[in-house]
Order: sequence, then structure tokens, then C-alpha cells
Amino acid sequence: MSKYLAKLLNEIQSSLLFRKNNKLTNLSNFNVDVGFSIIYKRCYPAPPKRFYRRTSVLFNDGQYEITLDQRKLKTPRGSIFKVDSEPLALAVAFEWDSQKEKIQQSNMHLTALCSTVIDNPNNNTKFDLVQHLSNFLDTDTVLYHSGRGLK
Repeated sequence: MSKYLAKLLNEIQSSLLFRKNNKLTNLSNFNVDVGFSIIYKRCYPAPPKRFYRRTSVLFNDGQYEITLDQRKLKTPRGSIFKVDSEPLALAVAFEWDSQKEKIQQSNMHLTALCSTVIDNPNNNTKFDLVQHLSNFLDTDTVLYHSGRGLK
């Protein structure tokens, strides 16, 4: 490590704040360019704490809803979380019930998948989905084993 880089790292570690436009600013929010590499610190928000005690599944109007302490689960866009399948609703409720002290959304794959389907963030129609998937049919490889000649 060069002397310049070592000196720069010492200065960064010893000074957590610096002045910018007459305001104290946290240094961890900025990138420091040392010529050949960038030193940075990512600031992720803390995962939310678990705010509910129990989860349950309700059947309402032909669909299943997940509740967290009598409050209906909602998608990121604010729609009520409803699915047609009871096993899927139970699996999503189990994902929420499995969270300990903090809610780790990265571990709730079924919840994320169902929320994406419910919210449809790209406003895709069935025709758009078929068109997108048909682009892959020319290059898709299918391996089929027949029952003959395997002896």
C-alpha cells in the first residue's frame, strides 16, 4: 500500500465529519477517489422490527388474505394481499411468522413474487408476457428422454 493511500485512510478514519457549504456532513455518505480505487461505505436502512405477534389466513370473497394481528397485509403499492390458493396463502403466512426480531424481506421469496404479480409494476398484459416468452423459444433447448434404448 502506498504511503499516500495509508495517510488518506488514516485521515478518513480519524475524521468522521467534514464541512461542506458551512454544514457538518457525514463522510460515510461520500465516495473518496484515490486514483486507482474508490473507498466507500454503503448506508442501508435498518431492517424494520417485527411489529406483530401472530399471522393468520382469512378466506374472503373467494380469495385468501394474510393478516398480521388482525391487520391485512398489503403489497408495496398498497393493494391488499390476496391470493387464490390456500397452500400459497399458508406458505406466505409462514414466511411472515418465521421472522424473528427483525423483518428480513430478502428471505421472503413467495411474498415478493406474489406482490409483484398483484401490483404488476410494469403494467404487462397477457399478450406482452406471451410476446416476451416467445422470443426465447427459438433458442430454448429441450432435452427429452424416451423410454427406448436405455437398457
